[in-house]
Amino acid sequence: MPYTDQIVLVLLLLCLFGSLAYQWRQGLRGGRLAVVTFAMFYGLAVVSALTMHCIDLLYGWSHHLTSFGTGKPFAWGWHLYSLMLFGVLLIWFGVQCLRQALRMGRGDAAARGEFLRLVVVMLAIVLPVIPIHPFFGPISSALCVIALLVVGLGGRSATSRNSELDVPVPSAMPSHG
Repeated sequence: MPYTDQIVLVLLLLCLFGSLAYQWRQGLRGGRLAVVTFAMFYGLAVVSALTMHCIDLLYGWSHHLTSFGTGKPFAWGWHLYSLMLFGVLLIWFGVQCLRQALRMGRGDAAARGEFLRLVVVMLAIVLPVIPIHPFFGPISSALCVIALLVVGLGGRSATSRNSELDVPVPSAMPSHG
């Protein structure tokens, strides 16, 4: 499909700035804003990039293009099916990560652990791709590791620092007695 890389780059930029703007409008600030924005960006990036992956595969198949990986025209078979299934599976995981990021933004403490579990599973799925695809494998694995570090380390400190701010403090009432 023409301009796939440019489309993905524009989508990634929109995901990043959209995540930041959304969480800013929800009232997040400081470290919590950074962590939740990255978590949201991660989920959206996976969804957008893998959706383009699937669209690109379907475009190649429908236009009988030659696969750069195999050198053969796209044909419905095990290879194309497995690539589509891989894309759909990761899209599903990206949507789940996005859901957890939105929950983290609303202050749900359990969402952080769920997000981290999802990313660990995604890392286990994409890590074996490194020898198969020298571009997608390392990039997707590195993005998973970065998400684990940002949300795992940064999320803990941002949550503990902001948890005191999230608890309403009762105002001092004058005593009438």
